[in-house]
Amino acid sequence: MPRLILLRHAESQWNRQGRFSGWGDPPLTGDGARQALDRGRRLAAEAGRPGAVYCSVLIRARQTLELALWAAKAAPAETEASWRLNERHCGRWEGMLKPEADAPALWAWRNQALALPPPLERGDPRHPRHDPRYRDIPDDLLPGGESMADLRRRVEPLWRTRIIPSLRRWACVWVVAHDGSLRSLAAMALATDELATSCGALAPAHALRLELTPDLRFKAMDQLI
Repeated sequence: MPRLILLRHAESQWNRQGRFSGWGDPPLTGDGARQALDRGRRLAAEAGRPGAVYCSVLIRARQTLELALWAAKAAPAETEASWRLNERHCGRWEGMLKPEADAPALWAWRNQALALPPPLERGDPRHPRHDPRYRDIPDDLLPGGESMADLRRRVEPLWRTRIIPSLRRWACVWVVAHDGSLRSLAAMALATDELATSCGALAPAHALRLELTPDLRFKAMDQLI
């Protein structure tokens, strides 16, 4: 039966500093690199080596995937990095220390499906429209801040057109990305309209293991910590 592994990236420099990451691009810390290696070894034993892997384009996810695959001694047949798996864009909060954010606005953004962060102006150099990695993405798809509903709409095409076909071909598929985008994928796999699953937030280098039936219906889920 197909198995889907949703792995959050290991500890980044901004995780350690308590900053909002979003589409910012901090690398892993030394501890984060060790977490990724340990998780790769454990995933090989607890979940199996993947036939296909997906990750976001952000360096903390790409580094985590590279190290985890090396530790797992895995050589997947399919590898794809997609901007659709990037973390939820946190607008002007990106790079800020979390206590600096307006508390009521932050609570709403974390708990209400349609709540937005303070938007990042399109002229701001941090806006993804200025990043050459996204030059082939239509300008109107590049966010300056996203709600939970926006994030799910962004992730859904990749789930439908790429990840589901991979699950039909391979016994195990890994996705290495971010708390928000992974929980959106979990909600799709569970076929629920809820935008956050009962698993709660994923800590760095923690993973969800989803067991699916041969016709890709949800069967079971547990968290690997």
